[in-house]
Amino acid sequence: MYTTTALRSDLLLVTSDPLRVTKLSKTRLRRVLGQAISPTSAVVVPLRPGRKHILPHARWGRVAVDDVALPWTEHDAERLSAVVRLRRRGFSLAALARAAPAFSTLKNIPHRTWTSVFEDWGSLDPWRERPVYLDLAATASTSTRGTA
Repeated sequence: MYTTTALRSDLLLVTSDPLRVTKLSKTRLRRVLGQAISPTSAVVVPLRPGRKHILPHARWGRVAVDDVALPWTEHDAERLSAVVRLRRRGFSLAALARAAPAFSTLKNIPHRTWTSVFEDWGSLDPWRERPVYLDLAATASTSTRGTA
């Protein structure tokens, strides 16, 4: 059943009512993760596409990545929004894993927005303790021009 390459590489939304598997673009994944995952849905995100089957790890109300199914709450949706805002302000994915924003990037941002940058930065602390969330956010916040 899991021999299909797509099941090792595609971003998927699985719903139970109606029973359906939908392929997601990164843009659509970001929309799906913009709120808590419904108990009748499961999201499958191969962080290293093509390497392993993620679908067997899917669980209702969770996001399956590699060998784990992560809970996804409203707090996680808010953290993903913070990642998107910080990336738009010039912070790299690697920088988001650090305890504090790099001054080299911060100095290029208007001072009046620093408070919101520090608030967004602080909101990511729980994800820094479990970096797989940041890996998931990296996938969901990466632009894919020309896809819906």
